Amino acid sequence: MSLFRFVFPVGCSAAALSGLLLLVPVTAGAQLAQNMTVGNAKALALGHAVTADPPGIDAIHYNPAGLALLQGRQYQFKLVAGLSELTDEVSRAPYLETLLAETAFEETLEPGTSTTRDPSAMLPFFGLTELPAILSPLGGVSLTTPDQGYTFATAVYAPLMVGYRREDNSVSRYQGNQLGFTHLTYFSPSIAWRINDDWYAGVSFLMSYSGIGVDLDMRVTNEFLGAIESAGRAACDAGSPPEWRDVINLCEGQFGPFAPIGNLRLEVDNGFNPSLNAGLLWQPSSWFSWGLVYQMEASTDLEGEYEFRYEPGWVAFFRGLNQSLVGTVISPLIPQGVEKESGTARMNFVLPAHVATGISVRLYPDWKLNIDIKWTDTAAMDKFVVEFDESLEFMPALSLVAPEAVTPRSLEFPLNYQSTWSWAAGIEYQYDDQWVLRGGFEDRPGALPDNAPNNLAPFGDAWLLGMGVGYRPDEATRWDLGFAYFRSGVSSRASADRLNDPEVFYNPYAGYDLDSEIRLYLLEISYQTRF
Repeated sequence: MSLFRFVFPVGCSAAALSGLLLLVPVTAGAQLAQNMTVGNAKALALGHAVTADPPGIDAIHYNPAGLALLQGRQYQFKLVAGLSELTDEVSRAPYLETLLAETAFEETLEPGTSTTRDPSAMLPFFGLTELPAILSPLGGVSLTTPDQGYTFATAVYAPLMVGYRREDNSVSRYQGNQLGFTHLTYFSPSIAWRINDDWYAGVSFLMSYSGIGVDLDMRVTNEFLGAIESAGRAACDAGSPPEWRDVINLCEGQFGPFAPIGNLRLEVDNGFNPSLNAGLLWQPSSWFSWGLVYQMEASTDLEGEYEFRYEPGWVAFFRGLNQSLVGTVISPLIPQGVEKESGTARMNFVLPAHVATGISVRLYPDWKLNIDIKWTDTAAMDKFVVEFDESLEFMPALSLVAPEAVTPRSLEFPLNYQSTWSWAAGIEYQYDDQWVLRGGFEDRPGALPDNAPNNLAPFGDAWLLGMGVGYRPDEATRWDLGFAYFRSGVSSRASADRLNDPEVFYNPYAGYDLDSEIRLYLLEISYQTRF
């Protein structure tokens, strides 16, 4: 079996910008994390099975038709707090151990386990920022007309906010030192109306901020680099004469399939990403309701800056090669040995459309059951495009490898995401006129096929367990408290998945088994009252 099984026979600039491809699965991972940081304690406690039982002003997100059930003027304040834990286990496959024992390749990455509990986020004005904890105040207001015919509302909430920061020199550093993804809705003018005594409808117009930030150490493990390192080591160790080095110089610096290349930092965002939510609610009796919500795809271009700082050994190698005869001849196709590259990047972003339908049934006077079925159109992300402000030096070489995917200023990558079905169920017990107890479970299958895992966004198949309590001191005021435990994991086998696929452009862990698990503990408090 070949260890280095993907195509990138170009230099350091190619490796640097190929790291942008790693951002693709972030949208899939973030989509899997949808609803987690909206901040509605009732929805969290019920496992987000609230399409037919919309939770107050946050119906803007879960089902806008539910706003029609509100009365008078109301405002809501919410607090989201959380702790996350990301654990990675990296181990060498037997064939890599054999390869290292039989060759002179120097592997500096030692297998092991790393754990981080440090959250991170991509924030407006601040960029990629490490956070002491997930902590976010949110809220909204609503106004219902005196005849109860229409309700108007708006809210600030974060449908998606995920990210982490690993420790320095983590065994998982080649899958990201720091990552932040944010989709924040800052203005959501909404209207809901009563169609008749049983039917309600609503629409929310959403204006959101979307941002992605990444800090990534990089290396490229492929056959081309391995062959060059072997040839250079053989010639240099044999004491090649100066005349030979004038022809081709492979003796400078540090170069090879396991040598670090450098560090990529990229921050791209867009302050205006519009979308729409629309919903229906049917309540033919006091014990049964049915709901339907459609969340429109949010698509936009993210713009920002990238910077890649190269390792001194990598710089020295290409500078030495370019000073030789062969290097001069092929210089249009190889890097020149610059220490840093920076510029403007632009990438397309799609938050897939989402549909949910559900029922809420009062089984007994004190017990209520909610069940939701959900579908996310993740397959709509059929390709990923990165555009640059100028033609980069690796483009000519890369166009020889993938002429259909490369233009002088852009890279296009096909994707293979699958649309996903999921379900959620919640149960509510009305203890007395003031107190209510809640519990819920949500199943969250991953959007990536089993043969295409990704450890930058370690969201595989996942589940969420929620519980909480509600308290109504009077008819106009409601307090809700929700707690949830979320778990997701992904396993990548060295010989059986796309981490070793020839179509994958970046594969720093060729020959390794990777197991990642993320655990998230969320506490949300909601307060809603009339004014």
